[in-house]
Amino acid sequence: MVQSIQKLRAIANDYEVFIIDLWGVIHNGIKVFLPAIEALEHLKKAGKIVYLVTNNPKTSAENIVKLTGMGLSCEFYTEMISAGQKCLEMFLNNEILPDRPRPLRALILEEGLACTWDKVAGLTRVPALCDADIILGFHIAEEIIDMSNYKSMLEEALGHNILFVCSNPDMYATRNNERFARVGLLARTYEQMGGPVIYVGKPYPSIYEEILEKHRNKRILMIGDSLITDIKGANQMGFDGMLVSMGNHKEELSKVPSNELQNFFIRKGIVPTFLCPQLLW
Repeated sequence: MVQSIQKLRAIANDYEVFIIDLWGVIHNGIKVFLPAIEALEHLKKAGKIVYLVTNNPKTSAENIVKLTGMGLSCEFYTEMISAGQKCLEMFLNNEILPDRPRPLRALILEEGLACTWDKVAGLTRVPALCDADIILGFHIAEEIIDMSNYKSMLEEALGHNILFVCSNPDMYATRNNERFARVGLLARTYEQMGGPVIYVGKPYPSIYEEILEKHRNKRILMIGDSLITDIKGANQMGFDGMLVSMGNHKEELSKVPSNELQNFFIRKGIVPTFLCPQLLW
């Protein structure tokens, strides 16, 4: 059964490792939530291990700089792991198209947000699909929810069977109650057309590998505001999961009576262990 709680302190003693999402849990894209900082402070005092894990396509170091600038000191968490960092490491380890000659030639989608790590990853930028080994999906224009704008590009890529490497599996994000697109939506569209796609980030296993290697025998709690990334990842990896109900699913959950919550999640095929309004201590 999904257990509704009001504050993290009610269950914190039952876990040693906490994997916490950023957007919608720690911040809203503009500012850090003060109650979340307080919760992190208490977890630190209790000696808990805290990983901040995000589907942001920038490197972990870049995410740390951004968070610090928003007012969250790195002393309040153990480590930052970003989808962008994991994607970079996969290129460096030749885990993506290992049989292709290096450097890989990449058409990089970076509308509104530039990729800074392509050279470190050993990628050569190309301007046209006909010259590319891969498409690196980094960022798309947030206001474009209709993927038909990309139809001709995706059809051309499909004709050449070009691999789409998605460095942010999120399909949507919410800012000030407005929904906007992420590059994961484009990757999913290409996959549905029959194109080959590699997703790097939640809920896919590669982003959790480092944590499991270090803490396989410890009790782990995943905290996030997305069913399809955070809680699905927890379900797949065998972690308990706490869904923040005032985040990505706020409007949807507001329409579900409390006695119907269990059935709601069962129908979704993704079931959190706990439901909490926000990250509160």
